[in-house]
Amino acid sequence: MRTNTARLTALTSLALASGLALSACGDAGESGEDAEAADGITLELGEFNWLASEFQGAVITQIIEDYPELGISDVSTTQFDPAVGWTGLGSGDVDLLVDVIMPNHEGFAEENEDTVEIVSEVYGGAAQGWFIPEYAAEGELSGLESVDQLSDSEYADAVGNTLYDAEAGWVTTEHNAERLEGFDLDLEHLTSSEAALIAEVESHYSDEEPILFFFYQPHWLFSQLDLVQLDEPNEYNEDCFDGGQQDCASPELSGWTAAHTDLRDEAPEFVAMLEEFEIPLEDIEEAMLQDEDEDVDVEDLAADWVEENADTVESWVNG
Repeated sequence: MRTNTARLTALTSLALASGLALSACGDAGESGEDAEAADGITLELGEFNWLASEFQGAVITQIIEDYPELGISDVSTTQFDPAVGWTGLGSGDVDLLVDVIMPNHEGFAEENEDTVEIVSEVYGGAAQGWFIPEYAAEGELSGLESVDQLSDSEYADAVGNTLYDAEAGWVTTEHNAERLEGFDLDLEHLTSSEAALIAEVESHYSDEEPILFFFYQPHWLFSQLDLVQLDEPNEYNEDCFDGGQQDCASPELSGWTAAHTDLRDEAPEFVAMLEEFEIPLEDIEEAMLQDEDEDVDVEDLAADWVEENADTVESWVNG
């Protein structure tokens, strides 16, 4: 079973040390697959505080449970904000991060390039950006097609002079703050939790009120609401943000796994499997929708996905 802990704001060295101690424990009398599993390491798995990351972590954990020959005897799972997770991965306190978002996390990857390996692209082609409801695009916000048009007071007033955003600790939230400055937009940048953001969007949507908000794939919200993404002039490039150009478009996203370099030596079979690990974007969004609408536990969704894709998983493990 997965070990779910509360979201951390700092790494707890005692807990991590305990995890390493547990990984060294095993019953010398075990044999066969049980002995093989007992001889494996405890994987310190880092997830980010969004559901797509949690689902990917659960799929990996299920594969580990099904295939003890991968060299992992146990999984300890912790959720992090991106900066904290990357600090843990770079130092080796975390072995693996799932749903590393590129290019949003490129800065973290560059800072930790000596100790971190980007292993596999799990999905690609995911959208992110500023959205308005379709009914608003056909009504009060008719004619609004691009973010730079929000300098028009008529459009700004219609959305309450506010850009709704998610977690303050997310890279995208920092980038949106720079976009507001770069496009010279006098809008309040209102950050909150992802859950609070969704609640705000759904509240406006149910009343058919205009709202401007940042959102991203993969997410179940796109299958539930009719949304319009605003265009953004100036394509994303390597000079965007981090002290460079600020009026940049939101880049298309891809999700990756990233491992500490020691993991390949400690569990080579597992890393070899991880190099093949891939989940279609639509599968992730479908699982997220089931979690939301049917209240299905993410571990059960992951087990179902692994079972439904048994041949594919088998090829990853034995390929």
